[in-house]
Amino acid sequence: MLSLLLACTGTVDDDKNPGGGDDTAGDVETTLAPEPAAYDGDCPDISGDFTIQTSAGQSRDVRVVLPDNPEGAPVVFAWHPLGGTASYAISAFGLDDMANEGWVVIAPEAASGSDHPAFEWGFVGDPDMGAADLAVFDDTLSCLYQQHNIDLDRVYASGFSAGGMMTSYLALNRSQHLAAIAPYSGGTGDLLDYETPEHTLPALIVWGGSGDIWNGVINFHDAATAFSDSLQGDGHFVIECDHGGGHTISPSVTNWTADFFLNHPYGTANAYADGLPDGFPSYCEIP
Repeated sequence: MLSLLLACTGTVDDDKNPGGGDDTAGDVETTLAPEPAAYDGDCPDISGDFTIQTSAGQSRDVRVVLPDNPEGAPVVFAWHPLGGTASYAISAFGLDDMANEGWVVIAPEAASGSDHPAFEWGFVGDPDMGAADLAVFDDTLSCLYQQHNIDLDRVYASGFSAGGMMTSYLALNRSQHLAAIAPYSGGTGDLLDYETPEHTLPALIVWGGSGDIWNGVINFHDAATAFSDSLQGDGHFVIECDHGGGHTISPSVTNWTADFFLNHPYGTANAYADGLPDGFPSYCEIP
């Protein structure tokens, strides 16, 4: 799933372009990401491995990994696949290592019991389920900012399969709080209707070619390419990475995805105007 986020290749600092890209190559807006709306109530303590918060009337678990000093740190939200858990998203893919590189890593847990959606996250079906997942993002971001003063200009999202769909759903509904996204085997189409995002943000779209089909039901090749086409039509910068390996994640994507995030703080339309830098595999291209 998110093995690409095992490590960052640049030093995280306070520069607007911490990953080492050329500021002159991108179109950097003067506006910064807006502050998140205040959490309705007292924020849970976000200092340990888990926090439990009430979002949209649901009690939700969120797995948290903090660096030694989270103030001013970038944040990545990692959404687990169908049948996975927040702990699985952290441990199986080594996301603890992100904190060692100065990141805040957030892995929400899908709703449980009668609130649990058919596809893990509420991007399809009951609108209240989708709203609840968006509320988890809103509330966690708000409390992180309140308690740790994280860098709102470097908030990112990623996930695989159902988590990739959730990443896509988040981009359509919360783009104003995201610097960039990297959905793996996500996208739009039969399960998720495309809607124009409020804020233009770069997208690294990764999938496994025509064989990227889950359970013979969901064609992630079609979903990923449809999402890419729609984003490009709305003026978003997109990188397409078709690794051709089916419904899985290529094991070699760690460094270039981390670089993509760090080279695209909030408001950077395209840090790769002169082409993809070294480190990207040959199957990645700017369409």
